[in-house]
Amino acid sequence: MAASATSTSRPRPTRPPARQSRPAGRGKTIWLRLKLIADAGLVGLPNAGKSTFLAATTAAKPKIADYPFTTLHPNLGVARIDQREIVLADIPGLIEGAHEGAGIGDRFLGHVERTRALLHLVSAQEDSPAKAWKTVRCEIEAYGGGLEDKPEIVVLSQADLLDAETRKKRLAALKRACGTAPLVMSAATGEGVEAVLRALAADAGNARLAARRRRWEAGRDTRAGRFRRITVKIGSALLVDRASGLKPDWLASLVDDIAGLAARGADVMVVSSGAIALGRTILGLGRRALKLEESQAAAAAGQIALARAWSDALGRKSIIAGQILLTLGDTEERRRYLNARATVSTLLKMKAVPVINENDTVATAEIRYGDNDRLAARIAAMMGGDLLILLSDIDGLYTAPPALDPHARHIPDVARITPEIEAMAGAAASELSRGGMRTKLDAGKIATAAGCAMIIARGDVANPIAAIAKGGKSTLFRPAAQPVSAYKAWIAGNLEPAGRVTVDAGAVAALLSGKSLLPAGVTAGRGRFARGDTVAILGPAGREIARGLIAYDAASRCGSRARTGEIQDILGYEARAAMSSTATTWW
Repeated sequence: MAASATSTSRPRPTRPPARQSRPAGRGKTIWLRLKLIADAGLVGLPNAGKSTFLAATTAAKPKIADYPFTTLHPNLGVARIDQREIVLADIPGLIEGAHEGAGIGDRFLGHVERTRALLHLVSAQEDSPAKAWKTVRCEIEAYGGGLEDKPEIVVLSQADLLDAETRKKRLAALKRACGTAPLVMSAATGEGVEAVLRALAADAGNARLAARRRRWEAGRDTRAGRFRRITVKIGSALLVDRASGLKPDWLASLVDDIAGLAARGADVMVVSSGAIALGRTILGLGRRALKLEESQAAAAAGQIALARAWSDALGRKSIIAGQILLTLGDTEERRRYLNARATVSTLLKMKAVPVINENDTVATAEIRYGDNDRLAARIAAMMGGDLLILLSDIDGLYTAPPALDPHARHIPDVARITPEIEAMAGAAASELSRGGMRTKLDAGKIATAAGCAMIIARGDVANPIAAIAKGGKSTLFRPAAQPVSAYKAWIAGNLEPAGRVTVDAGAVAALLSGKSLLPAGVTAGRGRFARGDTVAILGPAGREIARGLIAYDAASRCGSRARTGEIQDILGYEARAAMSSTATTWW
């Protein structure tokens, strides 16, 4: 029997110490996202055999079944081959639209961002292995984040389920699609497993050495690094003389530089102004301001001559030129954007140089995007570029326009484009130019947010790219330390937001910490935007801080500090609480 406590045995209550007054603290929200670190990431459609391979080669125990999405969370395992260990990361199966979040695919892909190589399994049971490979490959490239640049080992898996003739046909189809000889494997029977592990071990080791070399080169001089994909923008004033037209000698020297880059394995894209300026000379329109229809006529005449000049100049170096004319909608509307990217990507794979300009002959609202600086930045971001070079009539950024301020100082290196940096911008220097330093900084924000460095340099010298490499005066804009995914880069790069919403200080803090924008934080809205449009998000001072996809129409009245619980009453139906869930902040 338990003894009961007496009054004398109970501890006496003590008075809590007096609470000392303390100054009010400041709350902060920290958003943490863990990403797996592994040697190889396993990717493929659902039921491609990834979990079977992981179970067969490691001690991991993933769920294996004959229906899609048996894997709901990433799994890690350690495989051993030839006294080496390889860490494998298995993610759930990917489907079309994964890079935009379908099947939570963007989160899954985030787990293999930090792997050194990709093991792409294509099931032999697929009626079209080529289509299956292309579906997943397109999602990897659309996601960005460096995934598209990782070594990829393509494997025809579950090969034991096919007879010899069918296996041969599907293997040949897969080889034609991916451009390399796929390995053949059956994790269930063990066929080809060791060959796959050895290939992974080799690629992971090579990736380690390459990463070490990149870090070493970056530590010495960022500009001396071997950039893999380069976009070069040429202004009209560099390419066209007001009196005589095209400058063939200067073009030949630039093509020498492009040929040198291509010879060392770089992909080069050219965004060339000059169609309207060249057309002015051909049609004898002089320097006067042109009407819209005159600009379009000048572009029609000048574009033919410009394309011929590029084709001839590159042809003399045995390089094929591919002309691409874009309209604003081709980069603003998502499906057309992806189509344009596929075209440019195919040209690069064929070792051609895409020569890109706006299709000025059909532009109606504006003859251009406003300038080719931002178009070049859109191309660089769209194609996962490493470096954007803006060749201009100025050798970089100054603290003030040097034509107006003789004491302006040159700035050789910009770590981040801040409001203070933007305040240094000036206007265009001649009637042939549509841009100016302001549009170059706008271009820099688009490019650097996508992980692409940018250089502004003087182009009115012979061999202007070689001059940069030799240490010529220029300004380097460093890429973001954590570039956004390709999908967010597309949002951030929209040149014509459908509207603008102003938010309070609390919403600004939420966006900068990675959270979504709620209607309660919106104080005002302007524009005729619809659900899914890109809008600019302004802080209380009226400065743009981010861009995002809006979840409500302008007429829905869900702004003006509507609370989450009031949205259903306003709309008459249940809808998303977030007003903009996919946003990219500038700073």
